[in-house]
Amino acid sequence: MLFLDMKEVKELNGVIQSVVEAKKHPLNPVLPLGKLNEFDSMRASPWAGRTVIYDREERLFKAWYSGMDFRGGEGHQMGYAISEDGVRWGKPRLGICEYNGNKDNNIFLQGLGCVIKDPTESNPAKRYKGLFKLGSPNTRMAYSADGVHWDTSTALDMNAMIDKKSLGWKGRFQTPCTFLVDEHGVDPKKKYQIFYMTVHKVNKPGFEDKEWVRTKSMAYGPDELHWTGSAANPVLTPADGPEIEDHLLMVFPHRGYYIMLYEFGWYSGNDTGPYGNYCADVRLAVSRDGERYTRILPYQKVIPRGRQGEWDDGFLVIADKPAIKDHQVHLYYAGQDAEYPSVAPDMTYPVPRGWDRGRPSAMRMSRMGLATLQLDRFTCLKTLDGELAGSAVTQPFEVVNASKARLIVNVGDAVPGRSWVDVEVVSPGTGEALPRYGRRDCKHVDRDGLRLPVRWGDRATLEGLSAQSVAFKFWIYGDAKLYSFGFES
Repeated sequence: MLFLDMKEVKELNGVIQSVVEAKKHPLNPVLPLGKLNEFDSMRASPWAGRTVIYDREERLFKAWYSGMDFRGGEGHQMGYAISEDGVRWGKPRLGICEYNGNKDNNIFLQGLGCVIKDPTESNPAKRYKGLFKLGSPNTRMAYSADGVHWDTSTALDMNAMIDKKSLGWKGRFQTPCTFLVDEHGVDPKKKYQIFYMTVHKVNKPGFEDKEWVRTKSMAYGPDELHWTGSAANPVLTPADGPEIEDHLLMVFPHRGYYIMLYEFGWYSGNDTGPYGNYCADVRLAVSRDGERYTRILPYQKVIPRGRQGEWDDGFLVIADKPAIKDHQVHLYYAGQDAEYPSVAPDMTYPVPRGWDRGRPSAMRMSRMGLATLQLDRFTCLKTLDGELAGSAVTQPFEVVNASKARLIVNVGDAVPGRSWVDVEVVSPGTGEALPRYGRRDCKHVDRDGLRLPVRWGDRATLEGLSAQSVAFKFWIYGDAKLYSFGFES
């Protein structure tokens, strides 16, 4: 159980929920720009090309990213890069797409979109699937056996399949933001999901004259070719939160939740255009059904902008899915500095002769950064001041097989004798500890770990309990953090 929407928590005393900030890698930005004569000399980041994964079969990180040269021309180009450690990246020469008169580059597609490696696909030629836009309204479902060579012949008429409400104010399918397969989902009609750009009129204070703001909508299907818009659309809109724009996002199914990391956008209010420079960081939301999302502590950040003067101090664009390896969640993002002009409300920046005025973003760089979290450490429970002990009581859980039920906790910042976690098994009716399962019976959990067993004396399970249902009271001491809990046999 993760401490996200807090539905499993009944009561907090001296304890608060907090979003965990991801740790930026010291070697950021991690994906090198191309040379001045290459397609990605100014942009090499997961923006229009949205996907970075860890391929467990090949033990490689793989990126399908977007590139742009210093001229900003030739439309969207997607490049392919690989890495053994997720930090040091190589760009294999593919010989597929021509750029600057030759094919000696790593471009695999002229377009934009998202990629999945589908573990449920039995046809090797379709193991990789790509939702690509090769122009407007040219949306394609593409297939590949290796993630490099693609068959883009399957057209999708998204405007015909998706209802008008789900297409937003402009009434047409726009940029795909996220493409996922939910291989363990309970609803086969929602096995495949896409999230895409929509726009709506939202009357935010100070922005009443703004024609529209970016929102996000989603569609689902039993396969990758048939799509139905969600009745909850738009699933993310500034009308429901403090942000001004919801630009791009990441969504992935995990332990019964759908976890969303979204681009929380606002305008600086400086003298650039009518609203100021666009700014954005990355924040957290969650859903139980994949359609209705709740923001989690929306004023707390998962990935903050860089400090003033750093390479990513302007706005961040999160990739469409995480790359998970060895209990570590790799979050890749496009970072732009504060001078980046591409989404400014007006395009009045001076453009040198010969440069494409329609793409002033070519004047500034967009780079790929990496931030990491430990698995299941998206939020935590902690004491108010890091000193006085506090407690959290769960909702009741049914006891099915007490002799085999073992409680596991995910604990961090534990220090023996100073910061630790104890657990009581209590009656849901009275809140009193059950015999032999009280706080004084519990062996302190005073070390860090993702899956630490809880023991009461010599007992590692709930053996001997006659109660049909129990609750758990977690006592948190000092500066210890409780990230999640669960059960195993």
